[in-house]
Amino acid sequence: MGIRPDSVLVSSVLFTIALICLIPAGLGNALVGRDKAALAALDAGYRTAAYAMSDLGVACLAIILIGLVVTWTGYIRRVRWTWFVMFIIVWIWAFPLLILPFVGHTMPGTWGEILSDALREPGIRRSFVEMVLNFVLMVIALALSVKSMFLTGSHRK
Repeated sequence: MGIRPDSVLVSSVLFTIALICLIPAGLGNALVGRDKAALAALDAGYRTAAYAMSDLGVACLAIILIGLVVTWTGYIRRVRWTWFVMFIIVWIWAFPLLILPFVGHTMPGTWGEILSDALREPGIRRSFVEMVLNFVLMVIALALSVKSMFLTGSHRK
């Protein structure tokens, strides 16, 4: 008995990869508010921002966990409402968090230079490339499953 790859399985794997790739950033943000000695050295505004970043990291980890659970419990079985949950995660959570911070900012250089810099050293270009690739992966995963979820008779309500 073999596993027959279909669009929903491929979509689930892509969602899993994209969501797991976001865990280190979410965990790093969640741990920002844990270093009390470093926070004490900051002024009140930066300290408040660090606590907010920590709360955002915890919320991101929760959404990532929800996405993984939905993907591997209902989505893989073609339960139609799970597609809408993943749609919300992609467009209401991931888009504003991953893409909107870069909207309106121009990256100097060609795409080749941006990719070359992203591969060589950490920085804004690497963050940009990682976030764009992650978001594109999620959009592809969402698009791959539309036909299986809505246009064929092999789904559950």
